Amino acid sequence: GSNEPNVFTFGALMSACARARNADKAVKLLNAMESKFGVKPNAVVYGSAISACERNFPPRHMKAIELLHQACDNPAINVSPALFNTAM
Repeated sequence: GSNEPNVFTFGALMSACARARNADKAVKLLNAMESKFGVKPNAVVYGSAISACERNFPPRHMKAIELLHQACDNPAINVSPALFNTAM
């Protein structure tokens, strides 16, 4: 098997960022996924990144909305009502 990170690796990392309330790390990871590792984010990854922004102290609402727009603009991502709820 390969030791390269995949979308599940990033999903787990992003979830940890959300639990740690670390929006900065979540956004950096999201940006590095494709540019550095060639891994395309999915709705779960975006949801966790948005959650990290909302749970950050202080909350980063505008960044969460910006990430939601990015997800909506990506035709490969199945944007669900849950993703919108996360950004609220």
